[in-house]
Amino acid sequence: MSGPRPAHLARRGAIYFVRFRIPSNLIGRLRMAEFRRTLHTSDGGQARLRALHATVWFKKTMQRFVDVPSLTRADLERAALAFFAELAEETDRPRQFHPIHTDEDIDHQVEESRKRASDLFDQLKSNVFDHRVGFNAREVASRAIDAERTKSAIH
Repeated sequence: MSGPRPAHLARRGAIYFVRFRIPSNLIGRLRMAEFRRTLHTSDGGQARLRALHATVWFKKTMQRFVDVPSLTRADLERAALAFFAELAEETDRPRQFHPIHTDEDIDHQVEESRKRASDLFDQLKSNVFDHRVGFNAREVASRAIDAERTKSAIH
C-alpha cells in the first residue's frame, strides 16, 4: 500500500479493518464510542477500496440514525452485517468472461480501461471533473486539511 493510509483504515497483524468514532449525540443510545469492523483482507489496495465504501456507508448510517428514537446497538450491528456482507461480495466478485469469447471480452475491458484513463487525463488537463473523481478529490482534500489542522494544533 503506497501513500498515506486513509483516516479510518487500520491494520492488526496482516488484516486491515476500519474504525470510526460514534458521533457524540449517538454514543449514549448505541452504548459505544467506537465502531470497528474487519475488512477481511491483507491486500492494501483492496483495503483502501473497502475502507472508502465503508466510510461513505458509516457517515450515511450515522446521519439516518440521528432521527431514530429507539435506536440500539443491535440496529447498528444489523446494518453493519448487511453492508459488510454486500461489500465483500461486490469487491471480491471475479470478472466473468464468456468461455467462447474470452479474448474479445478481455480486449473490450482493455479498451474501456484505456478510454477511462484518457478521460481522466482530459479531466486533469481541463481541471473539470466528473462526479466520481470530484467526490474522491473532495475526500482527499478534506483529509489533507484535517491532517494539516491537527499538525498545526500540535505545533
